[in-house]
Amino acid sequence: MIFLQGCPLRCSFCHNPDSWSTTAGQLCTAESVLEKISRFSAYSSSNGGVTISGGEPLFQPCFLLELLFGLKLRGINTAIDTSGWPHQLENDCLLTAILAQTDLLLLDIKSPDSAEYKLLTGTESTGRDHVIYSAIICQTSTWLRHVVLPGLNTSSEAISKLANWIYEQHKLGLKMEKVSLLPYHRLGLHKYEELGLKYSLRDMPAMSDNEMDQYKQKLNRTLASIMPDIPLAIE
Repeated sequence: MIFLQGCPLRCSFCHNPDSWSTTAGQLCTAESVLEKISRFSAYSSSNGGVTISGGEPLFQPCFLLELLFGLKLRGINTAIDTSGWPHQLENDCLLTAILAQTDLLLLDIKSPDSAEYKLLTGTESTGRDHVIYSAIICQTSTWLRHVVLPGLNTSSEAISKLANWIYEQHKLGLKMEKVSLLPYHRLGLHKYEELGLKYSLRDMPAMSDNEMDQYKQKLNRTLASIMPDIPLAIE
């Protein structure tokens, strides 16, 4: 795992607010990172590889592309863990170049509803949608990730909206392999307190295992009714 510093989103459920700043972290070149990774090449063989996360890795696109090129030249599988915020890349071939060097896109969709997306992140969903469009062009294998927030996006209506959104991405040609459901937790609360930041979900309880099981079953049933002949792992 490589974690890049800096993120423009302010997701209400973010558990790493310390990753938002663009001035924190250790300054280094892509070459120095690649040299360090090469020492652990045994871990990247077989089904292994390198995942670049953040913060938001697309917030440093040139550095990210240099890393990806270097990894591919070394025969190392690559993955990007992103919120889908493409910075200034909406009309830039740089995003396509990045995704062309990415073996697996881990995309946190935040919300299938544009209004709720803006409420949760503080920004529009157009950036994420453009990343999806570019992933379709590049046919990048994609795992969708979705944070389950009790009482906020757990209703039958919310599950139906998510299932239909997933189906729409399939029809558009997104190469989806999996949907990973991430239960909301409160592990990052102390970071907000240390940084003197307001935590808007302070009163929201953590998602229990039983609640997650029920949610997963409902989503599976809904997806099966919409796209019965399309295999899609839900974890």
